[in-house]
Amino acid sequence: MYYHIVPQYQTEESMYNAIRRFGKVQYDTLHLPHKVMAQEADGSVNFGDGEETVYLFDPDIYTDGRISIQGIDGVLFPSTTESDLKKTKTAKKVDHVKVIPKTHRDFDIMEVILKEFMIAGLKVIKKNGA
Repeated sequence: MYYHIVPQYQTEESMYNAIRRFGKVQYDTLHLPHKVMAQEADGSVNFGDGEETVYLFDPDIYTDGRISIQGIDGVLFPSTTESDLKKTKTAKKVDHVKVIPKTHRDFDIMEVILKEFMIAGLKVIKKNGA
């Protein structure tokens, strides 16, 4: 599944208002790291460029105040531009990664703090006569 749903922290109305305000807006998709370009078209939101474009189809599939998932009426495949192809060809090769183990100093400090609290607590208990 490529671009069937677009997760965003907004409703259809706020998405449309943002697109009207800024012209073109890029949105994340569930197929990371790909993004999809949205623009206004005929009073609706149009996704994609060129021949392959789709419209909002089933807006607000799921809304709970934090996230609103928008549905679109087609499938857009990732664009294969020359810059994308260059990125994949020029990836760096890593022979090995040096791993530095975490010291146990954090645990030692926590142990000292807990011992001090225990000693202070015992002093309070002995002072109260319990």
